[in-house]
Formats: sequence, C-alpha cells, structure tokens
Amino acid sequence: MAKTGRKSKYDTDIKPHLKEIEKAVRNGATVTEIANALGIAESTLYKYKNEKAELSAAFTHGRAEIIIDIRAALLKKALGYEYQEKKQYIKKDDSGENVTYTEITTKHQPPSETAGAMLLRNYDDTWLDKDSVTTQLKQQELELKLSRARTMTCIPKGVIYDMTTLINIIDDEINKRLNNGDMDEDELDEDY
Repeated sequence: MAKTGRKSKYDTDIKPHLKEIEKAVRNGATVTEIANALGIAESTLYKYKNEKAELSAAFTHGRAEIIIDIRAALLKKALGYEYQEKKQYIKKDDSGENVTYTEITTKHQPPSETAGAMLLRNYDDTWLDKDSVTTQLKQQELELKLSRARTMTCIPKGVIYDMTTLINIIDDEINKRLNNGDMDEDELDEDY
C-alpha cells in the first residue's frame, strides 16, 4: 500500500516551479530572492537544493547560462565591435509640417585590453594569474615584521608561530609599548 500523508514543502512549493527557478537564476536572482518569491524560508530552499538533484540542476543550469552570456560579452568587448546608434528628431519642413528624421550612425567600440587580459589570464595556460609576486612580497613582509618583533624581544628565536598568533603577539607588544610611553604614534608609522 502506498504511503499517504501530507506532502512536503518541496512537492507543494518548489517542484512545480523548477522551470521558473531556473529562469530566475538565469536572470540573476539570489537564493534569498527565490525563497521569498516561493514563500519559503531560505534554509528550506538550501536544504532541498542539497537533497534534490533536480532542484540543484535547476540552479546549475541557470548559472551556466549566465556564465556563457558573460563570457560572450567579455569576448565581444575584448575583440571590439561595431554597433549602430539611432537618433530621431523632429524638424519642420518648408510647409511648416513636423517631419520625423532618423539618423543612423555606425560606431566602433575599440577592443578592451583589460577584457582581453582577463580572458587570457583565465583561459590560456601561458597567461595564468599565478600571482607569485604578491605571495613573495607577503612572505617578505611577514619575515620583516618577525625580524622587527624579535628585535623588540617579544618573539623568542627558534619559536615558530602561526600567522594569527604572531600578529596578535606583535600587536600586543606594540600596544604595551604605546601605553607605557616607550613608543609614540610617529614611530609606529615609521616602523610599521
């Protein structure tokens, strides 16, 4: 015998609207906006999104179409394009009658170097944004701070701390020196 009883929120409030959900996602709607439109809690929508493959697929397909459209627009901007600009104006002719004129001008949007570089960084292996320079600079900055902290004698040599602990120790030492008058704000700006 089939199990009977009250239908779930998924069956009553979500499943009948899967196409509309996909369309809303494609149009840029957030999970919060979709939940509000369906009259359900955001947590309920997240729960069913994790449990139900067809709901998850509606979100995935909707987002995939947005990404395709954005890539196409970015490529168009990277390559440059031509477009037509239409202007309409009304002018009186020799007999005093109003005549509508339409002026169509073909314009050229030049290629965008920024859009081209962005596409290359994301889709070409030789242009991948590895950002090793920033990583190296951050490492050097941390080593410099550690060296300064050790000269302040608040970090013992040979002891290794995680970044958060290290920053907290340095901040505590700076605050202690500021409060004791051993350091003033001008020195802080110069050294740190």
